[in-house]
Amino acid sequence: MTSGFRTGCIGALLDEYSKAINELSAYILTIESADFEKAVNIDESENHLNSFGDISKHVMLSCYVYANYIREKLGKKIESMNLACNSPEQGARGLQQMFNYTEESLRDHVHLTASEVSSIVITTRLGFHYTLEVLLERAIVHILRHRRQIEYLRLQLDNREVGPVASP
Repeated sequence: MTSGFRTGCIGALLDEYSKAINELSAYILTIESADFEKAVNIDESENHLNSFGDISKHVMLSCYVYANYIREKLGKKIESMNLACNSPEQGARGLQQMFNYTEESLRDHVHLTASEVSSIVITTRLGFHYTLEVLLERAIVHILRHRRQIEYLRLQLDNREVGPVASP
């Protein structure tokens, strides 16, 4: 096993989750503070995500929701979180704190086999049913989609030519 890799199914998912958070955080830190809260999104279907700060806070909130679904299913205490996100630094720090919360949610379950992970079914408030594995994969892809959105909006802000892109 290469050092730096977590083991098992949960470990692999946490590695990818961490990688997605680190990539998004690194990109957020390239945004000028003056631009972080600037309305840059012109997609009317995503009108609640107008700025880099809005998108960052949305990702944090969504991932806390995923972590709390996991905590509820595994019988862990759900904690209140501070979602301050008024600067690139706060955004990156908040994303890391959210990942730490998610990792802590799974700390006592990293030994689970892939079969055991697949047998844990979580029901969301909207009535969707996901295995623990699929819920974590969903969280990871959500982060990746919004990282892509931020990259695209950054190109628009910098007045670079970009082609049409589907909403995240």
